[in-house]
Amino acid sequence: MSQRPVIGVTVSARSGWRIFPLIALNVWLAGGHARRWQAGRAAEIAAVDGVIIGGGDDISPDLYGGKLVGRARLDPARDTLERRLVEAARAENLPVLGICRGSQ
Repeated sequence: MSQRPVIGVTVSARSGWRIFPLIALNVWLAGGHARRWQAGRAAEIAAVDGVIIGGGDDISPDLYGGKLVGRARLDPARDTLERRLVEAARAENLPVLGICRGSQ
């Protein structure tokens, strides 16, 4: 039997405990093994076969030249982590799937 691909999944430090199990189940059903990544923990692109940028807090408008209108819950540490991971995944030609926050 072939080994299941390992998929790194980014989640919020605030709500990742709720969301990660659901994404991990779907990754498993698709034949993979999910690894949880969040700001403040190790996340190495060399250890995975693909990346999922999960949903959660808003992306800081500073990253795309926008401006904050009204109130939003931001997570700058997560923005930094995900930007690094997406750039590294692109450099290694690894697939990236953006869900909600990640597809923006």
